[in-house]
Amino acid sequence: MKTNFLGLDFGQKRVGVAIALEGILASSIAILENDKKFWLKLSKLVEEEKIKVIVVGWPLSLDGSFSSQTQKTAEFMDVLTQKFPKVKIEKQDERMSSIEARKNLSSSSPLPFIDAESARIILQSYLDSRKE
Repeated sequence: MKTNFLGLDFGQKRVGVAIALEGILASSIAILENDKKFWLKLSKLVEEEKIKVIVVGWPLSLDGSFSSQTQKTAEFMDVLTQKFPKVKIEKQDERMSSIEARKNLSSSSPLPFIDAESARIILQSYLDSRKE
């Protein structure tokens, strides 16, 4: 049985979401508001798509050091682990993903689309690294 992957670009206001069915090609699928309904929406998505692995963008500074956002993301990953005990939680270096996302989208794209495109880039980078 092939594995379905979910990629998340975690942010305080929004979480970009991407999916790779059977772990082949990542596609942006959603931008979830990081509000009271977030966990319910994410749980529904994980269940409906039979997600086995969640890949979270790991925000390091350009020099590789931790930042305040790294700590917040670590806490988010801890909650993911608690809420989805049967799902493998992974992290993927997300340095430069937002810059690449902006390059991939037109300048007229609404700002939240960058979050979903960043999630796609993070997930595709993770998938590509597994092939090496």
